[in-house]
Amino acid sequence: MLAALATVILLTAIGTVLILPRSAEDSPTSAGSAALLRGVAVHPDDSRVYVVDGFSGVLMIDTATNETIGRPITVGDDPEGVAVSPDGRHVYVTNAGSDSVSVIDTETNTTIGSPITVNDDPDDPHGPDGVAVSPDARHVYVTNFDSLYVSVIDTKTNTIVGTINVGG
Repeated sequence: MLAALATVILLTAIGTVLILPRSAEDSPTSAGSAALLRGVAVHPDDSRVYVVDGFSGVLMIDTATNETIGRPITVGDDPEGVAVSPDGRHVYVTNAGSDSVSVIDTETNTTIGSPITVNDDPDDPHGPDGVAVSPDARHVYVTNFDSLYVSVIDTKTNTIVGTINVGG
């Protein structure tokens, strides 16, 4: 776990992922470019980094080589945030443009099922933005842009099981 905390990943304004070294002997490494980088999350075993590119999907970086792995994983429209489950089995990606959350299986690096609809009110669009997984991996919490609500997803059923009003 400390190894994951020692790696620092930066998304630069020009769309480059910069991985800072774990020790003074190493030098910073560029791990590729993308068009619209947004969220970033590190796998619990520190083997991969998941980076959201708003245009192409989710990029994977091998932390041993600092190279991208394969092609971007396709998710919903206008992806924003990303979180990895504590057990490393799933990656959750918020899709602001399609009001949904995509779930990626980290063994196959493909999405599981259909995206989970977070906001289905076309008259009140509040696309999902931030995302976090509970330490026991039972729930995913999603902030909805320009809204006072947090959506709660049950990870066993991949369905919305509640909303939390945080606006008082």
